[in-house]
Amino acid sequence: KVEVTKAPEIDRDVPLQMKYQFELGNKVSTFDNDIYVDLDWNKTYQNLTIEDDRVTDYYFNRKVKTKTTKRFRVPANYKVSHLPASMNKVFNDFSFLITYKLINNEVHYTNEITVREGIVKKDRFVTWNDCIKELKEIYSDQVVITKK
Repeated sequence: KVEVTKAPEIDRDVPLQMKYQFELGNKVSTFDNDIYVDLDWNKTYQNLTIEDDRVTDYYFNRKVKTKTTKRFRVPANYKVSHLPASMNKVFNDFSFLITYKLINNEVHYTNEITVREGIVKKDRFVTWNDCIKELKEIYSDQVVITKK
């Protein structure tokens, strides 16, 4: 369901923020007393491994700063039995910050990827690809909640 309202004027000097709610199917699986929840279905940059034989820098054609935050309220008769790993890789030219935190019976998920100048230099491909590999591992994991 989409509700259209009159939007305020856009101030181009501040980041654009959008808040919305929606329902999405098939991102939850149930096995016995466990429920597996996939909080990140976009999986930003999961397939952005740079080829080893590439001879030029990788250009995004823009500076990159993506940030996604999500909250998942754990049902009253469940407890969190597993959270995916976090990732904190900060370099001068790019960073990957992924966190899962349990706060007051809510799972808080943050995914922030930054490429400061919009370029991954050729001499940084190995580091970039190592980060993408770790990112894929986190994306393949899920939040698990178990019936109390």
